Amino acid sequence: MLVISMSEFASNPSAYENKPFFGLEVNGKRWIVRPARKNFFARLFAKRKPQFTDEFIDAINEAEELERNPNTKRYTDMDQMWADLDK
Repeated sequence: MLVISMSEFASNPSAYENKPFFGLEVNGKRWIVRPARKNFFARLFAKRKPQFTDEFIDAINEAEELERNPNTKRYTDMDQMWADLDK
């Protein structure tokens, strides 16, 4: 059986995608790996952009808008902030 290190695999995952079984060594432990389908490991290690929900993006935009507004009340004391929120 072919046994490779994690760093060797990460540098060239496509070289191992058509192997039915191979061993992967991670932190000194060996694992038998059977890729489920073509490009499984290439997709696993692919660099992707994070995808945020519209609600999350709206919250970020609202926070940035509040930050730009000079009339927004600012706090240095958390107790005062909570007291104002409870009003």
